[in-house]
Amino acid sequence: MTGFFNTSFGARLANDLRKRAGSVELIDGMNGLEAYYERHKLVAKANPIVNGKSKKDFHVAHKVALNDSGGRKGLYSKSNLIVVPARLNQSFGNQAIFINAEPGEHFLWTKDLQKKFKVDESTSHDELRNLLISFLGHEFIEWVDDKNLSRRKPKGESIN
Repeated sequence: MTGFFNTSFGARLANDLRKRAGSVELIDGMNGLEAYYERHKLVAKANPIVNGKSKKDFHVAHKVALNDSGGRKGLYSKSNLIVVPARLNQSFGNQAIFINAEPGEHFLWTKDLQKKFKVDESTSHDELRNLLISFLGHEFIEWVDDKNLSRRKPKGESIN
């Protein structure tokens, strides 16, 4: 569990939560975490490796953006996450692309987020790990242990 943020998935999740989401409360329980993980595995398979580097042709996108311009924050949930071409995802910006979005299923209102679960770029790995355990429960620890996640490659090391 202590090495979770040294895995490719753990580092991606930490970066996303700190820089974009701003709250662990946007993870829709363990089902939402699993959905995010499965979509990232799909993206990893879809993005080709060229000259030792993974191309970024596809992204995991949110139907309701993490920082939607309407005061909403898109959830990491099975119903809110999709895999799309990178160009298309970048064209969305912070706009929702899903008109019939439901609170609690696709998004939460920013005003309803609890302060105790908020994170930012200054949140340490230890603090983030504790918040994830506090929010998701000990099932999160078991999930991390069961997944046997691959460690991320150090910067500058090519992918084989």
